[in-house]
Amino acid sequence: MFERTTGRSAPIVVRGAGEPGSRGAGEPGSRGAGDASGPRRETHTRAVPDHRRTRPPGVDTTTAQDLSIIAAAPDADPSLERGDLSLALAGAELIDLMDVRAVALDGDRLVPGAAPRTEDALLLDAASALSGRPPYETVEDWLWRRGPELADRYRHALEAAGLTAPARSHRHPFRKDRPAGTDTAALHRASDRWTAGEPVLAVLAAAAGIGEVSDDTLAGLEDDQGAVLTGVHHAITQLAAERQRRSIEGAAFDNVWRGY
Repeated sequence: MFERTTGRSAPIVVRGAGEPGSRGAGEPGSRGAGDASGPRRETHTRAVPDHRRTRPPGVDTTTAQDLSIIAAAPDADPSLERGDLSLALAGAELIDLMDVRAVALDGDRLVPGAAPRTEDALLLDAASALSGRPPYETVEDWLWRRGPELADRYRHALEAAGLTAPARSHRHPFRKDRPAGTDTAALHRASDRWTAGEPVLAVLAAAAGIGEVSDDTLAGLEDDQGAVLTGVHHAITQLAAERQRRSIEGAAFDNVWRGY
């Protein structure tokens, strides 16, 4: 379960990216998907050049799936924070939907487009979850609404497809007893993108706590991709601040209980 709190700015700044929203996550009066007030806005969108797409044309795989595969790899850090990964996966879904023109950024708002042509059930679910009425929602609104339990949903989808072995425990859902036994094209594509340092996948993974990124990697992002990734970093920073606050409060309570 996520709670939105104010926190410091994200440690990784995506250069040249638009701001994800004028209101901080968790501010009172944040407008959600059910708010139909306000005039409809004229939308100006840009087509995504084929050479800048995050996945090959005609290939029914997603950045979100690739990120979940990387997180489930046998050598992945077992202490990976599930909440951080869930927020990163929600951002990956937005970028996937932008790739297929199912959503576009109009200023700081997510404006739905055509229904995506895909057989990926989770991406179809993400598209159907977009707010379809103005004033629409910001990137961070989407991350907090879509993110809860998303890491578990992708993990279960990988297990159902035979792309990874069942997780060992509920505390660390991405810790493995053994490597995935099925060697598929999906695993190869995710591995190839990861090895090549594909910018979107690399930045999302770094936000979730997997690997690091360089300035050269950040320079390879489109503006709209950068806006989404900035929102992801900001949300994860807020979530980390909330975990720290709860840890401090828990320690203070323990000290009182013990008579200190």
